[in-house]
Amino acid sequence: MDEDMEEVEIVFAQRLASGEPTARQRAMKHLRTHIRERTKTDAKGFSSVSLARLCKGLHYALWMQDKMTLQEELADEICALCNYFRTDEQLLEFVVALFTTLSKEWPHIDRWRMDKFLMLVRRLVRTLFRRLSSHRWDSPLCDQFLQMFRSSLLSANSPLCESLKFHCASVWLDELDTVATAKVTPNEGNAGKNCDAFPLDAQRSLDFVWPYVQLLQEQISDSFFRTICSDIFDAILCDFEQRKAEKTDENCDEKQQNVTEDEEEKKKTEEKSSSFEFDYKRIGELLFEVGKQQKVPSRRRKRIYALCKKFECAAQGDDPFPVPNLEGVKMRKKKRRRKNSSS
Repeated sequence: MDEDMEEVEIVFAQRLASGEPTARQRAMKHLRTHIRERTKTDAKGFSSVSLARLCKGLHYALWMQDKMTLQEELADEICALCNYFRTDEQLLEFVVALFTTLSKEWPHIDRWRMDKFLMLVRRLVRTLFRRLSSHRWDSPLCDQFLQMFRSSLLSANSPLCESLKFHCASVWLDELDTVATAKVTPNEGNAGKNCDAFPLDAQRSLDFVWPYVQLLQEQISDSFFRTICSDIFDAILCDFEQRKAEKTDENCDEKQQNVTEDEEEKKKTEEKSSSFEFDYKRIGELLFEVGKQQKVPSRRRKRIYALCKKFECAAQGDDPFPVPNLEGVKMRKKKRRRKNSSS
């Protein structure tokens, strides 16, 4: 029986990588049914070898697709396969196999095909976050998904290529914010109905930032270190700065105009529905604990401590990126010149 199923999956992989668009489309259609049947309660599910075969076929199905619109549709279809696995364990095994396949094939992707694979990774991360949102960010489920990420894309020791880890860091907060502030789509485990997303509170948001805090003390490349600092922590601070500026502008507008109570209530509701909170003080404390580790190089420690100060400013409600007083700098330079000329 197992040998027969392996033969079926070999055929699936071959059809998915076919040069005929019609053959690839039929293979994708039948693959959904195959996954549902293989992951039934009384079925054994997929072996690691079977998943590797299927993921390689999916990789080359996207490789063969050249039309941009169809590339987006195919990427969505690949991500939608996550909904056909019966258990979360089976789903995560599939995701790890897909990341592993992408990592192995990554060095062979040319620059003309790179964008569609970057898009696939982004949409796959979004799909996983949507699944968590549809379960109201359930703690055990979040821990299970984050553990998968910590052993793959958020690990310094995983064999996955670093370029894939770079891209995950660059889309991490974007997709988390998109899912936390948008509506969950019908195919995300909601019985075909749209429902409001559940915003992330400060504690749950911290769980998604913590793996990157830990990575800063690991033996990672300088470029990966800089990517984490800029795309994760600087991005959080920039978001705070933007919100602070928008709030200041709104307060100024309200003083100049007579805003009705209905409009104020509507505005508060919109702000509440799009909230994505962070505990800036706690993030700063965690960064400080990492920065003081002896194994952290002094150059990186300096960068981490600079982030700590900025998060401390954010926790106090101050601008983490204050504009320097250029007039004061010019005056000090003039005084130095006068002093040097007189001496």
